Amino acid sequence: MKIKKAHVSISLLILILSLSVAGSINQNFKPKIIIEPPRASDGEITIVTPENKTYTQPDSGYYPATYGFENDLAGSDPMVMSVFEGAGYVNVVDEVGGYKNIIEMYDGISTNHDELFDIFPLQTHGTVEFWMRSSDVTKANQFTLLDSTASGVYGQGMGWISLIVDRINYEDSSGWHATSKIPYDNTWYHIKVEFECSTSNYRGLAQQSYRFYVDGEFFGDFSFKNNIDNITKVYFFTRGGDSNYRCYIDAVAYSWDSDYVIGDNRNEGLLLSYENTISLDWQGYSLDGQTNKTILGNKTISIPINGPHRIQVFGNDSLGTNYQSDLKHFHVGFLPIFPVIPGYDLYLIIGALSVISALLIRKRLKS
Repeated sequence: MKIKKAHVSISLLILILSLSVAGSINQNFKPKIIIEPPRASDGEITIVTPENKTYTQPDSGYYPATYGFENDLAGSDPMVMSVFEGAGYVNVVDEVGGYKNIIEMYDGISTNHDELFDIFPLQTHGTVEFWMRSSDVTKANQFTLLDSTASGVYGQGMGWISLIVDRINYEDSSGWHATSKIPYDNTWYHIKVEFECSTSNYRGLAQQSYRFYVDGEFFGDFSFKNNIDNITKVYFFTRGGDSNYRCYIDAVAYSWDSDYVIGDNRNEGLLLSYENTISLDWQGYSLDGQTNKTILGNKTISIPINGPHRIQVFGNDSLGTNYQSDLKHFHVGFLPIFPVIPGYDLYLIIGALSVISALLIRKRLKS
């Protein structure tokens, strides 16, 4: 059968018009992207503290840090650091000496030791600071920083710092040395360690050297015990030769933690605590509308400046659903600390003010 040319032409024309219309429709098509906002709070996340009140003092016993152990249960191992329990136990306890949610290392036998340690990304310089306390400073309560080759506390490192035989001692390339610092039983000490592996002159340190401070008192500079070019581990530990004592650690902080400011853990802060009714894969908070900061749970924050503030907690689950707490408003109104004026200076000031007042009154009467 023969097909007429007119029929073919009409069919081709219909096909061309159809393609043209379809192309025009596709050019104007824009996919609709749905971005799910955080769900308004239905009680999935509820902030407990800070409370809706004026704070005139910090939360007693809570110190800002990289690891403050605020989210750990008493009697359990810490979630954020690792432990070795060779001589007893390494657990979180509620409170010791006014410090809350801290680590207790109990050394009960003389044939082994306990460890609290952390492994972090390679650092060539930095600062580590923390609080330490011992029930018996005649026995070894020790700290060190180790490099990436170390597989345990006896590996290559900076050298040990130790509260032992009623002294604070340190180790460098030439051996052990005693400082003039005398520690006391059941007393908290703030210890800050600065180290430099490279030639970047961190805080004025030479290559492969360190220094430390005890409650602000300076000791250093000292050469590394070993020839190392990095730090990746921190260890707190007891000693195998000692027994029947306890070492306590709190508020471990790193300078390379972008959410921590060196020196903040010397002072108490405000505890951010909250409850959640659903399992969260990620958690964070925002203070005064600032960028969210990731947290693992309850967290001690530094005291904000005097004035009104607001804080909010966010989270999401394994399905990607976002949640948020209600805003919690609070106020900081710390009283200013005035300098102490000696008695004789105070009398001089009062006398001067009296003379000035008398002159002003006389001038007014004359006018």
